[in-house]
Amino acid sequence: MITIGLAAYDEEKSIGRILQRLLTEEYPENFEIIVVAGGTDDTIRIVKDYVKRFETVKLIEEKQRAGKPTAINEILHESQGRYIVLTDADVIPDFGSIKKLLEPFDTDSNIGATCGRVIPTNDRKSLFGFWAHFLYDTAHNQRQKDSINRKLFHLTGYLCAIRRGMLQQVPEDALADDAVIGAMIAQRGYKITYVPDARVYVKFPESFLDFLRQKRRTFAGFLQISDWFSIKTRSLTREVQEGLIQGLRYCTNARELFYYFLLCIFRALAWLWAFYDFRIYRKELKALWISVRSTKIW
Repeated sequence: MITIGLAAYDEEKSIGRILQRLLTEEYPENFEIIVVAGGTDDTIRIVKDYVKRFETVKLIEEKQRAGKPTAINEILHESQGRYIVLTDADVIPDFGSIKKLLEPFDTDSNIGATCGRVIPTNDRKSLFGFWAHFLYDTAHNQRQKDSINRKLFHLTGYLCAIRRGMLQQVPEDALADDAVIGAMIAQRGYKITYVPDARVYVKFPESFLDFLRQKRRTFAGFLQISDWFSIKTRSLTREVQEGLIQGLRYCTNARELFYYFLLCIFRALAWLWAFYDFRIYRKELKALWISVRSTKIW
C-alpha cells in the first residue's frame, strides 16, 4: 500500500482540488490518503465530504494548530503504506508524478527517500515570476548534481516520498521539516534521490512581505539544521559566492537583470531577519510559521 499524507490548515480554496487530483492519480498499488486538517474555514467540512464519498480518504482533525511537523508525525503514526508520499494542500502534482517518484525504491534498497521537481505557475515576465523560475530552476540544477554525487539531503516538502521505517517522527519544533527529514535519513546512511520527471506545480509568493516571511522561516530552518546535524548548508555568504554568476547567466535581458538584483537585496533581508529571529530573539516555531496567503489562490 502507498500512503499519501497531506497537511491542510485553512485551505478551503485548494483542498478539494488537491484531493480530486490525488484520487485520479495512477498508483502502482493500493493507496490511502491521510489528511491532517484544521482551521477556522471550511477545510474540515470539505475533507469530511470526501471521507464520506471515498473510503481511501481518511481525516485526522486538528483541534488546534500545532504546526506541520506535528501533522507529519500524525501521518507517520497512522500510515499503513510501505512508502509515504508527502505533499501540500496548495500544490498540484503532475499526472503520473507519484508513480515516477516511487519507481527508484524498487531498483535500489538503499534509497530512503525521493523528491520531485518544483515548477512555478507564475509568469516569468513578472517580477515574482522571474524570482520563482530562477530559484526553482537553480534548485533543480543543484538537486540533480547533489543526487548524482550523493550529497542530496534537502527534500522538497511540496512532493517527496519516504520508505517506511526511515524515521519514527519529526522534531515538532523543526522549522524546515523537509530538510530535517532529509538530514535524518542521510545520517542513517540511506540515499536520497532526485526524480525530476516527478513534477509538482506551485504558486510562488506575489508580495514582498509574503516572500520575506516564507524565506525567513526557510533560512531560519537551515540555521537550525546547522546546529542539529552539523551539516554545511545554505548561508548568505555561500549565496553571494555561488549565486552571483548563476544569476547573471540566467538573465536574458535588462529587465530580468534588474529583477535579479532586487532578488539579491530581498534574500539578504530575509537572511538577516532569519538570523535575528533565530539566533538573537530565539523565536519558536509558531512565531516563525506565518501563512503565506498569496501562494494559496491560483
